[in-house]
Amino acid sequence: DDDLCSLMARAHDHLGLAILSSQLQGVGIHSIAGCWATLTPRVAGGEILVLSDFVAAGYRPPLAPLGALVAAIHSALRNCGAEAISTGAFHVENAQGGRAWLLRCSNRGKATPSCVDVGSTELFGLSGASSDPYVLIEALKIELKLSA
Repeated sequence: DDDLCSLMARAHDHLGLAILSSQLQGVGIHSIAGCWATLTPRVAGGEILVLSDFVAAGYRPPLAPLGALVAAIHSALRNCGAEAISTGAFHVENAQGGRAWLLRCSNRGKATPSCVDVGSTELFGLSGASSDPYVLIEALKIELKLSA
């Protein structure tokens, strides 16, 4: 549990911005270490990250169990005004060589904005956040029917 992604999940949990495995299992979502509304989104509309459970070195973590949570995240982002949502999945490794999925669900804003929604600063992860991560995580808790 000392890999960077798990540490990020725990840090966001200490700030009240995460939903960890035990809470997710209580609503029937398994194989997820946790999810969090990030303090440092790569897009101005905000971002929720998901970390699956790690599997042993040499094995691939399953992607299918993340579907229900991603659907809930998309619904929560739409409830916060998102019309265009980007979701990307990446493999991450821990020190023991175990692998997990890290998903980024990003609120791209309106589907037909008056300007382009990505700029050179966003490509380098230097976005000016214009969303409140506490609003995003509360919207997800409502979607998952978790008590706040």
